[in-house]
Amino acid sequence: MINNTYLFYAIPLLVLILGKTPHELSHISGGILKTKHCHVLRVLDGDTITVDCDGKEERVRLLYIDAPESDQLGPQNFYQIGKWSTARLKSRLSIFKLVSIKYYEKDTYGRVLGVVYHLGVNINLWMIQKGVATIYQYAEFESPQHKNKYYFELLKAAVNGEGIWSLDKWRNPYFFRRSKKLNKKLKKFLLK
Repeated sequence: MINNTYLFYAIPLLVLILGKTPHELSHISGGILKTKHCHVLRVLDGDTITVDCDGKEERVRLLYIDAPESDQLGPQNFYQIGKWSTARLKSRLSIFKLVSIKYYEKDTYGRVLGVVYHLGVNINLWMIQKGVATIYQYAEFESPQHKNKYYFELLKAAVNGEGIWSLDKWRNPYFFRRSKKLNKKLKKFLLK
């Protein structure tokens, strides 16, 4: 039986292969601003780090990816997939490691959107390859080839049962956040 999560990613990939791309919501405008060399201060979760760039502390949101939330649990509330994803990123980017970051603009939370590199490895893509992050729902890629590379690596991780793909059922972080917001609103409404 095919897991519904696989279909969530297979359909966009088929659209790409057929050459018909749907309209995507953009969260980036203006392209790459600059590349900086920074030291990692903290890994906050599976897709956000704090870095020191020339004495200035900045939060960086790893572009294109969406990792499970820190409090997100896996099937039967057994696996702590959010903490698992964070630990995997920490294993690669420990404190004071020197990283290169292709900076884009800031998001609505004031975090810099960027692609992080360590020893020449694209960490954003590495998180996808290890199965501890998925592709952000509304990611706008630099080019169709760039987008294909991320989706190809995601499908390869899914087929090989890497990380979250080894679990029977799990919820995409985007939908997990949406359900949390709806539950909060519902509780507020019911307590009135």
